[in-house]
Amino acid sequence: MNKKGVPGPRGGAWNASTIDGSRKRLNGILQYAGRIIWNRQRFIKVPETGKRISRENPREQWMTAEANNLHAHEGNWFL
Repeated sequence: MNKKGVPGPRGGAWNASTIDGSRKRLNGILQYAGRIIWNRQRFIKVPETGKRISRENPREQWMTAEANNLHAHEGNWFL
């Protein structure tokens, strides 16, 4: 994608985590299966540093909706 000049989701270069994502967080293009998932994580502010850290919510709290029109691919890309 970078060689073809296609901008990444934030307008810059693509990186491996954008494509591969995280199996734990179920994100990334190769993980995408036509589902939108909300409430996967929450952010907690660390008082000592002022930084936010993410924490995964329990799966039973996740909210999902099918979005087949946004499905990333048909079939197997790796054949």
